[in-house]
Amino acid sequence: MPESTQIIEGVNKKWLLRDPIDKIGEKEVWTAYDFSLYLQRAGLNPDHIIINPMTRVRFMNECVQIFKEPKYSVRFLINPDPITLEKFAQGITKIMALDDPRIAKVYDYKSHVTALPVPEGYETEEQIAQRQRVSYPPFYVMDWIKGDTLKERAARKKAYEGKIHESIDLIKDISAALVKTYKEGISHSEIRPKKIFIKPDGSPIIIDFGISQLVDGKFSSLSGIYKLEDYFLAPELSRTLPENRTLSQVNDVYALGKLLYYLISGGVELPYEKHNDPVYDLRMRDPSKVMQLVYRLFDKTITSDPAQRIQTIDALLVMMDREMQEGSTCIFCHKGKYIPMPRNVLKLLWQVTVEPGQNDFNPRILVCDSCGNIQNFCDSEITKEGALDDASAIQRQGSKY
Repeated sequence: MPESTQIIEGVNKKWLLRDPIDKIGEKEVWTAYDFSLYLQRAGLNPDHIIINPMTRVRFMNECVQIFKEPKYSVRFLINPDPITLEKFAQGITKIMALDDPRIAKVYDYKSHVTALPVPEGYETEEQIAQRQRVSYPPFYVMDWIKGDTLKERAARKKAYEGKIHESIDLIKDISAALVKTYKEGISHSEIRPKKIFIKPDGSPIIIDFGISQLVDGKFSSLSGIYKLEDYFLAPELSRTLPENRTLSQVNDVYALGKLLYYLISGGVELPYEKHNDPVYDLRMRDPSKVMQLVYRLFDKTITSDPAQRIQTIDALLVMMDREMQEGSTCIFCHKGKYIPMPRNVLKLLWQVTVEPGQNDFNPRILVCDSCGNIQNFCDSEITKEGALDDASAIQRQGSKY
């Protein structure tokens, strides 16, 4: 097993382990220094250095002097089965190519167990100890991110409780990152508060893309068996054996809906689709119109029937934009708030008769109460395929009345 000051070798570089951070499920996590960069700066030839317990301590002290705090974390896969290792090896290079500030960068990996062979005959205790010191399981290296996870920020510090627009903006950032990874053929598949860190500027960064990927047309997770009580896992997955699960965006839509509820509620883990139950109904404490709009999102995401959900993350982003702009700060003057445009103005603007209850023309028009900036989202049905009709997502920014 890994130990402090141990030097491990990936496909690209060598890494010097410093301190264990945590053991999370099937992973053991350590902080680490870029040992190859240290050797380069120190002018040392890696083929000519002697590695033993004493020199490892010296290397560690010098790395601390040069680099100060470590910038990387090494995540070991504990006791992986052969299928897991095969999937990991197939997908990790594609994951390393991801380049997005909202996704923790993966720098290096090793997809097989590293160990000295067990010699024939008698081994001394010193030989056994030496063999164990150089043995370590498969791993990948990513950024070491300081700060709070979303779980700490939302549940312990209540940073998003009741703050609807801040919560929506955060979910939109996370969703946009997931859209990008799906286009590259990669699924995270385990979006939950512990997998998201919050940077000092308030933006999210998603971790552990190193263990989830798209393989042979089926989305697979490498982080072990899901727990049945996982509040963020879609019901169709929690009720299915791991080997029979086929993941898609509709599963992540469910997780994103649950994550939004988690933020606004102040860290309440919602069982399945209980958001309308009196015990969990957020409208009981906030009956505002904005909360009613949030519940339209919940009804389209937190539902046990996948066919009743929004089918893609892109479609979810459009719906969040269309429904939730009311009450937000104007993007034009940054002072006023968006309010619904009066119906008499709509008649003049489009030169049509807009009658209450009319379905042929049902635009959602918001106007800044300070500068008059107009935001236009034509109401449309989000189909079961997740596509939007031609009248949707029409947005006129910067216009005034």
